[in-house]
Amino acid sequence: PQPITGAGRGGKALSTHLEIVALDRRRGEEEALAFDLLHEDYRSVMELPLHERRRRLEHLLLGADDRILLSEGVVGAGRALFESACVQELEGIVAKNLFSPYESGLRTGSWVSIKRSLELPCV
Repeated sequence: PQPITGAGRGGKALSTHLEIVALDRRRGEEEALAFDLLHEDYRSVMELPLHERRRRLEHLLLGADDRILLSEGVVGAGRALFESACVQELEGIVAKNLFSPYESGLRTGSWVSIKRSLELPCV
């Protein structure tokens, strides 16, 4: 996902991570999935815990362009979600600590990518 800046509810400035998803390429319809809120009213909110950033993002998206959707999160059912991702032949899931701040470029263990296949880099 790439950081995108736009306007949310009431024209408030926001910066979020969006992923553009083509729903029907024949008709050119696209939607964006919002994953996280990084800035609100030109101020960083990256130090806030993920659950608070998501709450704020959900509020900001109310009344915004209906092609911008809040990505769904699942709490406490990680194994079932991973199994569902495998059945759908998705790459995997990302497990996130709801109390973690946004730490750009750092690998802290607060966010873990769980892939459905193991890869061993070989030269």
